[in-house]
Amino acid sequence: YRNVTSHNSGPLAPEAAKRIFERIIDEMRSLQRMRRQGRKQGDPEC
Repeated sequence: YRNVTSHNSGPLAPEAAKRIFERIIDEMRSLQRMRRQGRKQGDPEC
């Protein structure tokens, strides 16, 4: 998170930028889990 907060020149507070970054990472991990589960179940759309 240091990279995100060190390059943030505003208007968001450093903690707000960190929370947004964390949320993006959480969503990407969720997407990866769904794709892995789809492949295990033979879903060609994943």
